[in-house]
Amino acid sequence: MRHRRRKQKKSWKPSDDDSLAVALHIGAHFAAPSPSVPEPRLEKFRLTATDLTTADGVILRHKLKARRASLGFVLGGAVLLFLLPLVIDTNIAWVVLTIALAFWIGSAMHERIVAERLKLNPFLTAGLASDLGDRVTSFRRAKIEWDTHEKNRLFTWRKSKEPEARAAIAAARMAAIQQAQFWTELSGHEFEQEMGRLFEEIGYEVQYTPPTRDEGVDLILRKSGKIYIVQCKQHAKPAGPHFIRDLFGTMHHRRANHAVLVCTGGFSEETRRFAEKNKNTLTLFGLDDILKWANRRGNPEM
Repeated sequence: MRHRRRKQKKSWKPSDDDSLAVALHIGAHFAAPSPSVPEPRLEKFRLTATDLTTADGVILRHKLKARRASLGFVLGGAVLLFLLPLVIDTNIAWVVLTIALAFWIGSAMHERIVAERLKLNPFLTAGLASDLGDRVTSFRRAKIEWDTHEKNRLFTWRKSKEPEARAAIAAARMAAIQQAQFWTELSGHEFEQEMGRLFEEIGYEVQYTPPTRDEGVDLILRKSGKIYIVQCKQHAKPAGPHFIRDLFGTMHHRRANHAVLVCTGGFSEETRRFAEKNKNTLTLFGLDDILKWANRRGNPEM
């Protein structure tokens, strides 16, 4: 009778994109509780590491015998089916074929019987102590149960620490984003992610675009039925006018309501004049604007 394998609880994972940061924070700042049940030891089962190695070798030989028996059935049957039509009119060949068939069937059945007996008791022909198989089986069953118990226990513990870890990470991030150095040291991708979080905090639905073929659009925002496209530039130098002109064209091409250019290095005078000329549909955010926003001294106006 086949037994259905129970589904084991998956390893603990936080529920959003900050999963790695949360997991690392828990590992670094919280000491995991000691096991509630001692781990099974070989000595308790009167076993040694050599006993386990021997048992593994016996089980491997059992698997090889079972496969060999199955392969013999398949190959022997295929050969007989191919040769039988060729020799069926020859009496001697028929007798030889019959004897060979009987020998093959007997040998294959013997291999199968041995394989099935080894399946019930893998240590049957190993020349080991009679109770070694039972002790190895008991040890491994106890080890599996202990591992499962510990995995579930640690899952529950880590899950209980997740809110505390998230609160600590949020506080650290809040302190960091209020400093200019935080923004100037971000990579381009990280800068886009942080800007997306800021927009989410004030109620925008944020969509992150693929890194290629995005027409210069890094974020797509939606709020109150309007669509906003955002281009994020983590540059040390001011953004030139070609950025805002290209973004302005993309806005019309995508039929968006508004376009936003964000640049940590600021903007050239020509860029500012172009944005001011089209201020109903274009907005510029520099590093000072980001810091005011991050320090909760006002939200961006678009």
